[in-house]
Amino acid sequence: MLAAGTVLACLLVEVGLRLVNIRFDASLYTPDRELGWSLRPNAEGWNTSEGDAYIRINSQGMRDEERSIPKPPGTLRIAVLGDSVTEARQVPLEETFCFRLERQLKHCSEMQGRDVQVLNFGVPGYGTAQELLMLQGRVRKYKPDLVLLNFDFDTDLLANHRLLDYTKPGGRPYFVEKGGSLALDDSFRERPDLQPQAIRRHNRLADVMNHSRLLLLAEAAKTQLPTIRGRNAKKADPGLPDDYIQALMYIPPRIPPALQAWTVTEELLLMVRNEAKSQHAGFLLADFPMAMQLSADRVKQQDFMRKEGIDTLYYPNDRLKYFANKHGIPYLSLLEPMAKYIADHQQRITFAGGHLNPTGHGIAADVLHDYICGHLEELLGQVAVNQSDNTIASAIVR
Repeated sequence: MLAAGTVLACLLVEVGLRLVNIRFDASLYTPDRELGWSLRPNAEGWNTSEGDAYIRINSQGMRDEERSIPKPPGTLRIAVLGDSVTEARQVPLEETFCFRLERQLKHCSEMQGRDVQVLNFGVPGYGTAQELLMLQGRVRKYKPDLVLLNFDFDTDLLANHRLLDYTKPGGRPYFVEKGGSLALDDSFRERPDLQPQAIRRHNRLADVMNHSRLLLLAEAAKTQLPTIRGRNAKKADPGLPDDYIQALMYIPPRIPPALQAWTVTEELLLMVRNEAKSQHAGFLLADFPMAMQLSADRVKQQDFMRKEGIDTLYYPNDRLKYFANKHGIPYLSLLEPMAKYIADHQQRITFAGGHLNPTGHGIAADVLHDYICGHLEELLGQVAVNQSDNTIASAIVR
């Protein structure tokens, strides 16, 4: 009787949640022994925590339309690497900047009648190390003509150093200095949840859970439990500033982990560029602004800068631009056009959580279209590898 009553109660809750149309975020991930995690092929469900969109992951594990692996004749392919801003589960697929960019580029006169495909390889939480490994492995078979890396300082920088990684500490691949060069640290693969049987069990449970709003409610409650109890993520190094997650990327590096993170990140960007060239593809580095940089509240910005002792919110963009120019990497910053749109229209281009809303995706697509269309010959002509950039810097810790 107790079991029957429990089952009946669960069914009533499930029906009630559906009747009042209360939805929860679906489980779209799978543990991944190469990358730490990735999008689970054919997973689908709602995203409701920021924005509201029904998400479908294609059979190759991409938040994209189905794509054939062989490149259709006469087609220019652009492979887009990035994190959650690129994956863009906050908006419907047709409103993502990748989808819009593909549609817009088809009308670019420089395409000379070629078709265009913009393939979305974005995965939430990815750092540059995972984006490099994605390019070396899964992207290669699609034979891209251009690799676009959307650089996000929040993840690309902090996630490239184990001590600064607050989203998945120890649960992803890192590149570390070893013997005067960068070496892959894939020790994360020994975690119990990344063993083949555990991965199969996770995926079966996730597929079942996505069909039950009650199970998704339980999963959401479990995820929020540490926050409810007042426990924030513990710092891997007690020497880190308490607010390093919010401020470290804005400040010239002074502590060893920040110095190492910047150096490793810049070397990884050279490796991504060289990997693209080895695949006979061009490379474009684009940086996406952080939420504080796009805030229309000047008082909030000034208070943040004063509290953190920050002279400028644009140090990371200036440093990345200098690095790209030094190494001959085509570079595009979306900071200025996005900030100008906010100033001119007094309109938000992000959701409260900081991800781009449909307006923000539209601006990103427009800016990327204008740059790619106007520099197509230059972007596709990057075939000679600069041998001086092919070697990894000997000193990682300065």
